[in-house]
Amino acid sequence: MASHTWTDDELDELVDPKLGIITGFQDLLDELETLRQIDLGTIPPAQSVQKR
Repeated sequence: MASHTWTDDELDELVDPKLGIITGFQDLLDELETLRQIDLGTIPPAQSVQKR
């Protein structure tokens, strides 16, 4: 990425997206925090894959 010359608008879109194409950095951090707080011991194990 260092070889690409980024405009301020492109960098702003990466940090705080307005076009809805990517997840904003703060949204990602919020989702990771939510996942971090889940006690994985309370989640049942995944079931086997079922063929249709």
